[in-house]
Parts: sequence; structure tokens; C-alpha cells
Amino acid sequence: MSTAVYLAIATFSIEAGEVFGLLGPNRAGKTTTIRTLLDLLHPTSGSARIFGLDSRRESVAIRARLGNLPGDFGYGMRASGREAVELLARLRGVVGLDRAEALARRFRADLDRPLGQLSRGNRQKVGLILALFHEPELLILDEPTSGLDPLMKEEFLTLVREERERGCAVLISSHEIVGRYLTPFLGQASRSIG
Repeated sequence: MSTAVYLAIATFSIEAGEVFGLLGPNRAGKTTTIRTLLDLLHPTSGSARIFGLDSRRESVAIRARLGNLPGDFGYGMRASGREAVELLARLRGVVGLDRAEALARRFRADLDRPLGQLSRGNRQKVGLILALFHEPELLILDEPTSGLDPLMKEEFLTLVREERERGCAVLISSHEIVGRYLTPFLGQASRSIG
């Protein structure tokens, strides 16, 4: 019997208004790190803290303050993007969908079609809207540019810069080249490991 170690040690901090990149090839532990931070995977030892809160014991309080785009974004394929936004708005206590509508226009996303009828890139746009529309303090984005065309990748990076300027902390995992030019594009408040 062999024992696999998926993530041995990872220590990092992200400050408000900072973009932090987890860069590396597939199977390097980026998604495992994110899932551990979000209490979707439980470490055999050690701990994770977000906003000074324990990610296991206080995960509900943490999730109320962050926006997340999983690498395998998949919402009910029969639901429309609008239905997904409305549900999350109700759960988060967000009144009004003006920001979601503005993001949809910006990403040229169709919120009225069922997600199952959208291409991978268009579903990714809806996932980004769901992560961003409530103006979270922290964004955790796993492979956020996957499926996006080059123009939408540039728009995404512009939006990340704006979120950083707003004071939002941003954690991005990527194996794509986009991670390599985060610092020049986004400025000095960007760091990466990997």
C-alpha cells in the first residue's frame, strides 16, 4: 500500500488589494490548495486561515466574504445564468442585480440561455459573474481564463486590476501563460508562487 502526498507544505498570505498567483503545471496541487482553503478537502494535519478565521470551523463566515470560481465550474445545466445569479443574490442578501448585469454586458455573456446550451467559454463568463457580482473582499479563481478567447482574457485581467484597486485580494491559479504576465499587467501589487 502506498500513501500519496498531495500537498506537503504551503504557507502564504495575501493582503487586501493584492493579486497572488498559484502557478504550475496540471497536478501541481493548485486546486488541492484551493479546495483545502475552502474546506472542500480536509488536511490530515495543519490548518488554513482566511480573514484570520479557521477554514474548517468558520467556513460559512469565510464564504460569506469571498467569491469563488472553481476550476470545474458546473451549475445546473438547465438553469440559466440569470437564475443562478438570482439564487446566489438571495442567499447572499444582495438586493439588485445591477453589477451582475454590468458584468454580463462587459463579458458579453448571455444570462438568459440555459447553461447547458452555452460553450465552455460562455459558461466560464457566467462563473466569473457569479464570483464577482457581490463585490467580495477576496476572490479565489481556479483557472479563470479557461475557455475564454484572447479578448475576454484581456478583459478579465482588466477587471482583476480594478478589483485589486478596489481593495479586493485576488488568488488566481493557472497553468496558462496568463499567469506569467500577471505582474507586468497588474502592477506591483502582484505576486506568484510556482
